[in-house]
Amino acid sequence: MGIIQEFYSEHFKNFKIRFTQTQVKDVTDETEQEEIMINEHKRAHRNSRENREQIKRKFYFPKMAEKTDRIAKTCRTCKEQKYDRQPNKPKLQPTPIPRNPGEIIHIDIYSTEGHLVLTAIDKYSKYVQAKILKSRAIEDIKEPLKELILAYGIPKLIVIDNEKSLNSASITFILKNQFGINIFTTPPYSSTVNGQIERLHSTLAEIMRCLKPDKLHNSFHDLLIRAICEYNSSIHSTTKCKPVDIFFNRNNDPQKALIEKEEIINRLTEKQKQDLEYHNKNRQEPKTYSVGQKIFVKINKRLGSKLSARYREETVKEDKNTTVLTMSGRIVHKNNIRK
Repeated sequence: MGIIQEFYSEHFKNFKIRFTQTQVKDVTDETEQEEIMINEHKRAHRNSRENREQIKRKFYFPKMAEKTDRIAKTCRTCKEQKYDRQPNKPKLQPTPIPRNPGEIIHIDIYSTEGHLVLTAIDKYSKYVQAKILKSRAIEDIKEPLKELILAYGIPKLIVIDNEKSLNSASITFILKNQFGINIFTTPPYSSTVNGQIERLHSTLAEIMRCLKPDKLHNSFHDLLIRAICEYNSSIHSTTKCKPVDIFFNRNNDPQKALIEKEEIINRLTEKQKQDLEYHNKNRQEPKTYSVGQKIFVKINKRLGSKLSARYREETVKEDKNTTVLTMSGRIVHKNNIRK
């Protein structure tokens, strides 16, 4: 055996020797090779490495690794049904920085202790408002939402996530037609886009947990109001000012107020820059998709069981940098497109 290895390495450098304990069939016909690989892959839809190990016990043909990789990567069933263990992680992109209080408001519905709370935070001042809701029904949201909007002096832009009731035709009509507010709806499964409000919920919950043992509150409403008051009266780590002071412009000196405004804008800009640098360390530039390209989009796992499909095939209508508009009208964040 050693003589054979030495002879081959000297005279047949482009050939490889494979030793096997059992006799295997040398398959030369490419159609037969394809049939063997497809049948083995369809058996349990395992990855290409496991498929090769199974095939090598009975068959041999050149470029087996390359061919089994192709079969596994192009399998539609695998793309629809299996988890994406190396998902897309496109770089987060900068968002507009407001120059005045009340310009950009982030809104969401927060659920805690059996209560529903419509929360809002001003992106510039970090000033917070909230209204307790009876339910997620549109009729129970309309009036509290109007009160929040008026409390902020009618913002230019409202950022909301994919909360079904907030994206209803009735709410959209109120915001756009009655108040003339632009709406930005964050794509599904992308909490970082509406991170302002997500962090607020975490902080409010923390404050309420710390205040609750005092037993100075007769109801959840009292506890919530106290927590919001404390939040608005605390110096924010980004702006270095109290949200209530910024929002109501409590600096009586016009010259100092102007300087403070520029400082706040610079701090907001610098904070966004730092956050992007931190979160984008291991992310890549967003992949570009062409019109008509087939993609596989993540399905909301709450809509099915553990045996439901994980992805659904869609067709690209327009690439919007960090998101994709599909022919079905869905706006999909590139995080949720299978590689």
